[in-house]
Amino acid sequence: AKSRLWVGTFGQGAYYAAVAPGPMRDWSWQHWTSALESRDRQVWAFAEGANGDMYLGSDAGITRLRPDGRVDRIDLDSGEMDTLRSLLPASDGNLYASTVGGVYRIDPATLEATRFSSAQGLTDMRVYALAEWPRGHLLIGTWSGLFSMPLDGTAVTPHLLTFKGENYAPRLV
Repeated sequence: AKSRLWVGTFGQGAYYAAVAPGPMRDWSWQHWTSALESRDRQVWAFAEGANGDMYLGSDAGITRLRPDGRVDRIDLDSGEMDTLRSLLPASDGNLYASTVGGVYRIDPATLEATRFSSAQGLTDMRVYALAEWPRGHLLIGTWSGLFSMPLDGTAVTPHLLTFKGENYAPRLV
């Protein structure tokens, strides 16, 4: 998957092309989601695991494409809570997903998902962005601010942002 360029669309699923010399218009594009008759039509995120697994995040949850061609579906929660926004493979070997209902840690071996939300101190469940920084800590960008959490999920810490010496209440989009 390292030599492919993946593109997510709004309503048409996902496409990929093998990266090749020459102009992009000459590349051979494949419509990945139609080939699998996938439920993933509104694609928000992609991530590649250390073992080469490719994860596609959509409003329908997460789809994993393994290097051997097998496909797994990962449903986080029923209803609106699993509307996915970003994916992050982290240094602990797990995949993290941000959704409008919190943060999920997914064990790639079992596909078991653990949800982190207000019980751990996340006061805004509308999570749009994730990053690992420093190593072993998850930065969580929500609609109303920035939070951090160790990868073990013990506690979520809010971070007050300042801009030009003033407290700043961000609205991430």
